[in-house]
Amino acid sequence: MQQGREACPNALPASQPLPSDDITVGRATPLDVVNMATAPRVIPIGAGDCLQKLERLGLVLLASMLVAVLGIARWLNPYEANGRPRQYGTHEQLGLPPCAFQRSTGIPCPTCGLTTSFSLCLHGDWWAAWQANPAGPVMVSATALSSVWFLAAGLTGRRLSLPTWHWLTTLAAYGLLLLVLGSWTARLFWIFRGGL
Repeated sequence: MQQGREACPNALPASQPLPSDDITVGRATPLDVVNMATAPRVIPIGAGDCLQKLERLGLVLLASMLVAVLGIARWLNPYEANGRPRQYGTHEQLGLPPCAFQRSTGIPCPTCGLTTSFSLCLHGDWWAAWQANPAGPVMVSATALSSVWFLAAGLTGRRLSLPTWHWLTTLAAYGLLLLVLGSWTARLFWIFRGGL
């Protein structure tokens, strides 16, 4: 930590109301109509970057969960017995059933191959991961970067340019939805054109 720089405070100090003689009589000023007891708090410069203890704990837990997901993906075996990369079905090693959508239609669902793609990325087989599900390599990269970012913010207590939770979760949800559906559309295009 740099010298002269204090750690993030647990609570931001409230502003002190001005004495009544500081208000000019005869001219309306913003101070005339603001009740100082309900006025917004004054936030010191740089204090807006500080995270509260609960936020810090949440970020560390979230980073831990993301690392656990990456660890499980690394632990799984995304290869057939002959050594060829799978296209889908790796999730069955976790005790999950085969994809009902693919079994009934013969067409992969939007998430078919995503677990396999994750696992292949973490085994260093990025091209096979892209072929299993193009969303996988993007999601693995985002997961790895997010876990480092969240852990650093949680441990240091600084926001590190993290957006608000609402903005972050909204962006993640829509981004994930567009990524998965976009890659599914591309996969369907290649399947019907005789590719993959």
